[in-house]
Amino acid sequence: MQFKYWLQRQVSRFVPVTLHVFDSTYSGELQVVWYKLQMCLATKNAFYSYGIKYAPFRISFQYLKEINKLPKLNGQFLMLGGAMCSAQQILHYQYQLSMHHTVVEIDNEIIEVAKTFLPLEVTAPINFIHDDAFEFIFKTDKLYDVIAVDIFNDLTIPPHFCETIFLNQCKSRLAANGIFIMNTHFLDNSDKEKFRQALHSVFPNATIIPYQKNEIILVC
Repeated sequence: MQFKYWLQRQVSRFVPVTLHVFDSTYSGELQVVWYKLQMCLATKNAFYSYGIKYAPFRISFQYLKEINKLPKLNGQFLMLGGAMCSAQQILHYQYQLSMHHTVVEIDNEIIEVAKTFLPLEVTAPINFIHDDAFEFIFKTDKLYDVIAVDIFNDLTIPPHFCETIFLNQCKSRLAANGIFIMNTHFLDNSDKEKFRQALHSVFPNATIIPYQKNEIILVC
């Protein structure tokens, strides 16, 4: 099994290697693919994960490193929207940073795929929770050193994750000096403007980092 894993990964240097295709309740058809040595979860239109090359978290953690605010070793990391755990892979491979990860994912098919195909080397503790991320953030009484939001239906963010009530609740669940990260993409400029108004009402000092058609929100 380990040899097959290694061989598939090496072949992906030259051509994509499809490992699994399945129908997601929330996202339609999804594929798990080795591509250029990275484990990807993708729709026809978007990557939900791209291993250590997944730009929203690669850029976020590089920015935090540059300002000397990388997360704490053994801290609590809450990931709302799980996919294939790119954030956890980046912290493991690039920063050798182990945290206690809670990954909340509404789609149980994606949880099972992540458990099956997560690269073997990633050994940080990951607790997968099958739940609606919006409901979870209101139910949990824990504080987290990092809260990251990466929730899409294909190319769009469900609108309730862009509202003040959700952002305020995330803020209330951050530990002292906690970090908030959110990957965003809007097809409509009016939706983007509404989100920015909500964001700045809750996090007036938020940093917005453009990346292609996405914007990465960072509060630290």
